[in-house]
Amino acid sequence: MALVRWQPFREASLFDRDFASYLDRALGAAFALSTPQRMVAPMDVVRSGDDLLVRVELPGIDVANDVDISVEDRMLYICGTRDSSRGYSDDDVVFRESTQTSFSRTLPLPEAVGPDDVSADYVDGVLEIRVKGGARAAEKHEKRRIEVRSVASPSPKEAPASQVGAHPDAD
Repeated sequence: MALVRWQPFREASLFDRDFASYLDRALGAAFALSTPQRMVAPMDVVRSGDDLLVRVELPGIDVANDVDISVEDRMLYICGTRDSSRGYSDDDVVFRESTQTSFSRTLPLPEAVGPDDVSADYVDGVLEIRVKGGARAAEKHEKRRIEVRSVASPSPKEAPASQVGAHPDAD
């Protein structure tokens, strides 16, 4: 009989996987879909004259009620939720694949920018946040390509015997 080394953390991860699988089978789709999902809201930051324009794609979101934009400690915070099932009572739903999702994006702001320099509009599913003077205040760094040097490994003929695996005393 072979001895097998016990790995307690491996056992715990297997238990976690098996328990989640059991819950999925026992409770079905209702359990799996009740867990809020995370989404990544695509974001672009572009220069617009002296300003920075932050564009975040948020189609189908009630921005007035479900999105929070704030500035604190030179950071721009954008967070919110999307609830695709809003407007339907549970009794009316025959089948549901839409879920409630949440998102959060954070962007550092230049030192010269304050909360009063930030404004936001929502047009055609895109949240546009204008940071007045942000492009002027942000330092523009020159793009520099960094060359990666390839260091060649010595071939077995050139390598000392101790590196190839030969015994140092062998001739």
